[in-house]
Amino acid sequence: MARYIIQRRRRMKFLTIILMMITLSCNKTKEVVNETVNAAKDSVEAVVDKGLEAAQTNNESGHEVVAGPLKPITLTQESKIEFKVLKFAKLAEIEGKFTKFQGVAKYDGKHLSSVQAAIYANSINTADEKRDGHLKSEEWFAVAKHPIISFTTSSAVELGKSFDLPGEIEIKGVKLPITLQGTLVSRDFDNLVVKATGVINRTKFGLNWNKPLDEEVTLMGKIGKIAVDEDVTLSLTIVAKADK
Repeated sequence: MARYIIQRRRRMKFLTIILMMITLSCNKTKEVVNETVNAAKDSVEAVVDKGLEAAQTNNESGHEVVAGPLKPITLTQESKIEFKVLKFAKLAEIEGKFTKFQGVAKYDGKHLSSVQAAIYANSINTADEKRDGHLKSEEWFAVAKHPIISFTTSSAVELGKSFDLPGEIEIKGVKLPITLQGTLVSRDFDNLVVKATGVINRTKFGLNWNKPLDEEVTLMGKIGKIAVDEDVTLSLTIVAKADK
């Protein structure tokens, strides 16, 4: 009987050891599984974070534009060629535009080059027939002798959110360098819309007409002693499409 009890105790001790080993093994397996799951989770989160970071970068800086084949584009009549000048004699800012123009350039979706634009001086319009007639005369644009105002560029320009567009402008037979400040509105490989502004001194092009004022006046923060300011602000909206 005593021998039986001893054997039974040995069996119980053996079973207890086996159960402990199984429990430890299960716990170890569980730990390994948890570590694997956590590692996978961390990996996925890292990928997601990287994607979010990339998306944020794209939102801030925009997708990189890849240049395509260089192709000719043509200025459309949706474009606008406008200008403003201060008229101290009337304490007013005179706005005007040219309604007839044409132009071509080369474009690859990223760069603009070889711009050649012609503006017909006779199409000047300031919403005042008498004033427009004067502007077309010898004292101003002399449209009979100089019917075309031209703008040309010789170098390629990369079109960013904002950019400089250097070129040459010819008015009344006088050609001088000018740099327009451009802003990109929209683009794809076949269409381009940009806005550009610049300032010229009209007297450098022989547009010298003026009259002195009896007294100084201030208009839009600028002091004037003459009837019409010498500085003219140009404002262009360029809408161009690829030739078919």
